[in-house]
Amino acid sequence: MTNTRFIITVILLITISSCTLKKGKDKYIILWIDATANLENLNSRDKVKDILLKTKKAGIDAVAVGIKPLSGHVLYPSKFAPRLTEWKGKPVDTDFDLFATVREEGLNLGIDVHLLIMAFSEGHKLFKAGPIYDKHPEWQTLCYDIESDETEPRLIPITELRHGLLTPSIWAGFTNPVNPEVRKYELSVLRELLEYYHPDRIIFDRIRFNGLNSDFTDLTKKDFEEFIGTTLNRWPEDVFELKRSGDKAEVIKGRYYEDWLFFRAKVIRDFLNEAVRVIREFDSEIVIGDYVGSWYPTYYTYGVNWGSIKYFPPFPWARADYNKTAYAEMLDWISVGCYFPDLTKSEAKQAGIPFWESVEGGMEVANEAIDGAIPVYGAVYAENFAGQPERFKTAMQIILERGQGMKIFDLSQIIAYDWWDEIDEVLSKYKTKGKH
Repeated sequence: MTNTRFIITVILLITISSCTLKKGKDKYIILWIDATANLENLNSRDKVKDILLKTKKAGIDAVAVGIKPLSGHVLYPSKFAPRLTEWKGKPVDTDFDLFATVREEGLNLGIDVHLLIMAFSEGHKLFKAGPIYDKHPEWQTLCYDIESDETEPRLIPITELRHGLLTPSIWAGFTNPVNPEVRKYELSVLRELLEYYHPDRIIFDRIRFNGLNSDFTDLTKKDFEEFIGTTLNRWPEDVFELKRSGDKAEVIKGRYYEDWLFFRAKVIRDFLNEAVRVIREFDSEIVIGDYVGSWYPTYYTYGVNWGSIKYFPPFPWARADYNKTAYAEMLDWISVGCYFPDLTKSEAKQAGIPFWESVEGGMEVANEAIDGAIPVYGAVYAENFAGQPERFKTAMQIILERGQGMKIFDLSQIIAYDWWDEIDEVLSKYKTKGKH
């Protein structure tokens, strides 16, 4: 299988390269800079200059700088959010303004700088840090799930959820997007960031629910009952019931399952609509982007419909009017994570997984769902190709051939693998600096 994959990769690389040179399309390339993963990589002006010079040399047009990571801490003096003062036992220099420094040095080099905000994640589960662990535990989402070492489902606060079978445990400690206090807080931080930095470009991330297992608080139940116009006597079974089947949680749909999915997607759409309104009222010229996963056929589990309002999802979980929850048209562009180790639909088929769980397939379903409403920038996850630079290059080319640009995740991984030359080799075949 390894030799076969290598041969396929080489053939793909040659074929795509030939097509690229003929088409010569403009592409917009963004390098993602996760806040906490890059603290030591970018903790001085000299380090920032060095990284941005490498970024420019590789042909990358922009960087996205994380300012509010998973933990909910921020990298600037805030009146609302806790400041990140230490990470993994090491102090963080609060006199060093990462975003301001990157923007200043980026301006000198002609590199665009996007301000990256993670909404609704207000805790880091690995380090048990953030607002939902100390100041606002009442904000955390309540999950309906089955722990991997248990047999029956139960309601579990996300800070206590260990290894859920329905939604695998991740590092992000999510809040409840239905909670009006949470929404007010996130918008307050957004307004503060606008005033403090007056950014030209903003990217949202994690504007979603934790997963299909959330949210099942009494507050959400009450709002959902108002939405459907009736009282639920079996909660959460009227939405869905869980039963353990081996190492999986089987979902048994309840009477209001499709309504529940619509309700959650509407909650996210309404919040994003308000966030965009706040930005537009502050400065209508700010470019707004959003990151989501490309796996649209199952992304409903996060309560998100990132497609176009013109797109009617042909899936059994979608109500006939599910398109009303779509939000693509609110944005200037969208990045879709093609975070799969398989490159092509044929590789996915050989692996026995859906075609859209491949880089090629992910771009295909993303373009179908967006339906030309806004530019689509596929995202490549470098770590998926650790030790396989040729496959990494092929993944980038597949994305660039099928979208208007690309997000590269993450700077920390590019540094670790020293893949600047690989990026340059691929991007040199394209005229970058596309328009939003």
